[in-house]
Amino acid sequence: MEKENKSRKVSQIKDYSKFNIDELFIYALYHLIQRKKNWSIEDLIAECFQLFPKKFGMHLYPQWPDSRRVEKSWRRCRSDKKWLIGKPGSGFKLTPIGEKIAREIERKLFQHKKVAKKESYRRPRDREDALIKHIRQNPVFKRYQENPKEFTLNEMEFRFLLNTTMETPPEVVKENFQYCLGIAKTVEDREVETFLIRCGEFMKEVIKGE
Repeated sequence: MEKENKSRKVSQIKDYSKFNIDELFIYALYHLIQRKKNWSIEDLIAECFQLFPKKFGMHLYPQWPDSRRVEKSWRRCRSDKKWLIGKPGSGFKLTPIGEKIAREIERKLFQHKKVAKKESYRRPRDREDALIKHIRQNPVFKRYQENPKEFTLNEMEFRFLLNTTMETPPEVVKENFQYCLGIAKTVEDREVETFLIRCGEFMKEVIKGE
């Protein structure tokens, strides 16, 4: 019930302009840890963007998360503010002061907010479901379903799948790919996750992001 209530709270976040990006990041990390035992850096990037898209979206592509903003924030929170410990590979853990800050931000985010009617809620997973639907409706995915063993794709198909073009910088393609893969893991869609991993194997040179 507690996790359900926390998920419902997400849909109530309307104005977070008075908080700086590091404060919002530490709350996003806290929220992710509370609702998910095992998570990846892709999950964290997705969490930050889903909760606070205006702070963690790209300037030129605001519909996609900017992993660089997340990276810069966790480095500041770890080295400068001492709000967390750990690293992406092994995972992050909030320090006592970090957890205190996160709880205080949570209190301020939701204070004095009237609870909306149940039918007016926007489910926290709406954005995730829409992305998974986009992938499943793509002709490339349908071709993969028909014959996974013989499946292959070209760069143009790969970029189109990720809502990018042939002119999109490699680092953006990489970020979009990691974001999609993180969402597939979050919603536990194993078929889409396997499909994306297979696509990534074919497109290693494209997603170097260098």
